[in-house]
Amino acid sequence: MKKNDIKAMVNSMSVDEINSKIAELERELSAEYAIRSSAAGKSRNYGKIRTIKKTIARIKTFLRQKELSQNKN
Repeated sequence: MKKNDIKAMVNSMSVDEINSKIAELERELSAEYAIRSSAAGKSRNYGKIRTIKKTIARIKTFLRQKELSQNKN
């Protein structure tokens, strides 16, 4: 996902929905790790793990920014 898409998603969702999205991505990441380890180290999509990890980090960053802006007000 692109940065602007993630920012818009985080701004439109509640904290619980964002946390469930993060959990969903973490399950997908663990599934990719399982595929990679069980298939003799061969994964169909080599960049998918990196992309998922970056997406999780971006979502968490925007979530933290949202929390900090709410605390200021």
